[in-house]
Amino acid sequence: DFWKAGDEMGKKPLAALLLGGAAALLAGCSAAPVYSTPSLPSPASSAAGEGRAPEPAYTVTLSYVTQDKIHIHYPRISGLDDPALEQKINDLIAQDMWAKLVEGVAQHYADEPDILDKLLLDIDYQVTQQTGDILSIVYRGPGRIEDGMFATNTIETTTVDMRTGALMTLEDFVTIDEALVRRMKQAAVVWHPENADTDHERLMEFIRNQLDDSFIMQGLKEEQPYFSFYVTPDSLWISVPVSHAGGDYAVVQIAR
Repeated sequence: DFWKAGDEMGKKPLAALLLGGAAALLAGCSAAPVYSTPSLPSPASSAAGEGRAPEPAYTVTLSYVTQDKIHIHYPRISGLDDPALEQKINDLIAQDMWAKLVEGVAQHYADEPDILDKLLLDIDYQVTQQTGDILSIVYRGPGRIEDGMFATNTIETTTVDMRTGALMTLEDFVTIDEALVRRMKQAAVVWHPENADTDHERLMEFIRNQLDDSFIMQGLKEEQPYFSFYVTPDSLWISVPVSHAGGDYAVVQIAR
């Protein structure tokens, strides 16, 4: 029972999670990355709720980077009145995407021969909030080791303060403490985007019973694999690791 396979997940060190999670699938390859910006529509973005935030004075377009077997779609912005701020934000988005989906994990597996040539990654993105104050992006998609047994699901996120061009963290929105973990474990909505057939009740039961509170807090504070967040106009969505049968990660909704 894969739901029981995570019985000790909340007690494993980070290295064990890396070996079992998204990190096993994401790394740089030998060829230089090729960046492109095709003339394609961007994914639908969430408008700000009335009275919540200023409407965006910029547009979002789809870009992509390809390096050997790694393919990642990511957004770029245009139309800001401040060209320097626009460039700063675009650089931040690209750098944060590459750091989270590729560089950090490549360093973890640097001692394994030829591992970088065997990794396949196919990542798309969605803008979940686009306002004059905040741009929030979630990256999702499958990754696997060539000739491996199965693919695993990947999630990473980037949230940008559009006024300053700074990367935002979860603690810009909420304190990471026992109270937050209680709210997460009592959440009414939990889901997995790539697995509509997942038993959501069992998924929440897994989070409540198999993931220690301290494990969740440490993962969120250190931004460990599968611990990430994105925002929508009314909610924070926070991801945590679960078993492979459960989808590798689950996302819970916290009202803002």
